[in-house]
Amino acid sequence: MDKLKKLNNDLYHPFPHEEICKIQGKFSGKLHEDDLLTVDFNSYWMNIVGSLSYMLKGKTKKIPQNQIDELKLTFFEVFPQYSLL
Repeated sequence: MDKLKKLNNDLYHPFPHEEICKIQGKFSGKLHEDDLLTVDFNSYWMNIVGSLSYMLKGKTKKIPQNQIDELKLTFFEVFPQYSLL
C-alpha cells in the first residue's frame, strides 16, 4: 500500500501540456486534424490515476472492467495513431 501511496503522490504534478503541445506541433503534418495528443494523453493518465484512486480506497472490485482492460494496454495500443511518435 505504501508503494501505491507514493505512486499517487508522484502522479499529482501539473500535466505537461506545454511539452505535449510541442510534440503535437512537431508531428502535426503526420497526424489527422482530429488527433489531439494532449486530450488523448490526459485521458490515458486519468484512467491510471482514477484506477489508483479506487485501489487506495480499497474499492478494487468497483473498478469497471473496461477500465481494467485499458490499464493492460500501453498508450500506443490505446491510441495507435500516435505510434509514429
